[in-house]
Amino acid sequence: MEESAILIKKRDGSRIGPSAFVIRKKGCVTARFSLIWRVESEKEQEMLTDLLKSKELLLELLRIDRQVAEEAQRAGCPCGGKLHRADYPRKPRGCELGELAEQYSCRYSFCCERDGCRKRVTPPSVRFLDRRVYLGAVLILACSEWLLSEHSPQGIEKRAVKRWLRFWQGAFLLAPMWCARGAVVMPPVGRQSLPASLLVRFKGSIEEMLVGMLRFIVPLQSPY
Repeated sequence: MEESAILIKKRDGSRIGPSAFVIRKKGCVTARFSLIWRVESEKEQEMLTDLLKSKELLLELLRIDRQVAEEAQRAGCPCGGKLHRADYPRKPRGCELGELAEQYSCRYSFCCERDGCRKRVTPPSVRFLDRRVYLGAVLILACSEWLLSEHSPQGIEKRAVKRWLRFWQGAFLLAPMWCARGAVVMPPVGRQSLPASLLVRFKGSIEEMLVGMLRFIVPLQSPY
């Protein structure tokens, strides 16, 4: 893959930051930071947030969460007791779940069977970012789109996107785990262009980049 760092400018002439890339692969152009990519025919353009309509992406995130949950259940409670399912109900917003709505209606969690313990074990999730109503993928894609166009994706309030940006560019950077894991990202990501400046550091297709980032930030989540 041939990669060139090209600063993308807004209509007013201002630049959106040093982490704007145009990726050229097999004759098609992928404008990662503009969040629009053109297929080889150059007749179709899609906003990156349309990825949230992808059944394959939603299934992959579900598969990862299930695998992590199964491993946590097999490991058992720290006290030695068995773990039983005690999921948290969720009503995720920001994407079209369709037939997957039921599978996305809960976050996997377990409870110890032993009296006197009953400790909760809630595995990390690539679908849900802590207790936020919107899916983690929505928080990444909607904020990245805003950084270029200053428009919130359809169905998502402008104030919500601005609130998420304050998280990415504030509390996210102060998380203890980011202080450790962020140090391995070289060169350092542009703080004022987060989360997009982190998203573009992952390789592969747009879907693979998103899944890679969600996996990367999983340890940054606070325990339930």
